[in-house]
Parts: sequence; C-alpha cells; structure tokens
Amino acid sequence: MSRRRLVTIVALAGIALLPDTVHAQSAGERRAGQLVYALSVGAARRTTSGTLLENGRPNTLGQPPVRATIFDLNADVGVMFAPRTAVLGTLNLSGSRDTSTATWGSRGYHALLRQWLAPRIWVEGGLSLSELGQRAIDAGSKNDVTRWWTAGLIGGAGVELLGTDAIAVQVFTRVSTATFDGLRQTNISLQVGLIGWR
Repeated sequence: MSRRRLVTIVALAGIALLPDTVHAQSAGERRAGQLVYALSVGAARRTTSGTLLENGRPNTLGQPPVRATIFDLNADVGVMFAPRTAVLGTLNLSGSRDTSTATWGSRGYHALLRQWLAPRIWVEGGLSLSELGQRAIDAGSKNDVTRWWTAGLIGGAGVELLGTDAIAVQVFTRVSTATFDGLRQTNISLQVGLIGWR
C-alpha cells in the first residue's frame, strides 16, 4: 500500500471518528444521575389575545397589554436522566407592565425534558403551571393582587458556548403559551446564562 493511500485512509478514519472524539472531550463527564443547574437572563416578547374573564364577565380592570417587551429571568435545576437527556424544573419570573388601570405580571413553573442533539446543541419541551397577576394602579397594598393560574406548554432550543465539562455559557430561546379564562398569553424569550453539571 502506498504512503499516500495510507495517509488518505487514516485521514478519512479520523474525520469519521471526529464527532465521537469531540463529544468525548466536550461532554464526556456527563452521565446519568448528575445534577444540572442553570441561571439565565434575557428579554421576552409577550403577546395576548382574547378577553380575560372574571367570574364569567370581562375583567373589571380591563385587559393586559396586547404586546409588551419584558425582562425575563430563568432558574433551572434537574438531573441527567441519560448522558444526553435531562429532566429539569424551571422557575420563570417576568417583568411587569402597566395599563391605565392595573399592573400586570406573570411567572411560571415548568417541567422540561431536554435532549442534546449534539454535544453542545439541545432542544426541550414540557408542561408549565403559569400565573397571571393583576394589581390595581390605586391599590392600597402591594399584596392586593388578583391571580389566575393555568396549565400551559413550553418548548425551547439552545447552544452552549465557551464551556468545559463542568460549566458552559448557553444562549437559547424559549416559547411558552397558556390560556387564562379566555385570554391567551404567549411569551417568546431570548436568554443568555450559565449551565453547570456536578
């Protein structure tokens, strides 16, 4: 066998094995049972449609903004179910927006299944328990809040950058939707933060 042919075969074998080598270097320490944790911040675009009801009638303090750009904070914690699969619980806190009659805010508690398609690329989906809160502009107390709770859906996708086996910077987007007594709310967020394993 000529030297050129041997070099060609070795090069092709290296290319074929490269994805597994990269995976071993970048995610080799991940294993079932590992703790996963993350904290991220970003911005979300919140849109609403429909009419929010209270006791079967249109809400006395009107409706939340149809469109708003808000601050968004996410805290995740979970466990690696398999080397490329994790189950996560997420707390999502969103900024509030005012109308002429009320201040509106929301938060969510999410249960997510995350799957890594490649060592640093993932998708996720799951269910959420979402809250919509309303406080009258002239309320005498900050605790005088009317709350609606409902189940919803959430999905996302992201990429990990500048990382090691123990910690990485991640950039991702999440989309969630929920319907509160006639009002449909959708959040589309862009987040950046840290994710770690131990």
